[in-house]
Amino acid sequence: MNPTTSANSSSKNSQTNDASDKGHAVDVLSNRLVQTIVSEDDAVRNCSLDELCAGVELNSLLEDTNQLDQFWRSTENLYHRVRTLFFLSAI
Repeated sequence: MNPTTSANSSSKNSQTNDASDKGHAVDVLSNRLVQTIVSEDDAVRNCSLDELCAGVELNSLLEDTNQLDQFWRSTENLYHRVRTLFFLSAI
């Protein structure tokens, strides 16, 4: 395993652990918006927020924003934090 893969794996585990340590019942990494932010696949990561939110009901979108907020507070990756804040402000 190369150092980058190892660092990414431990970072993802840290994010999951941080969220659960704070008493969050839902794993934020399972959220479709968070998955878009953290994806290493350009096709997934570059999907527009309009596409991601099209046709989504308000309650589901509110839950997504709550999970984005949890993710923003728990991740140590600056790129992920900034992109999450962009998503939150746009929604």
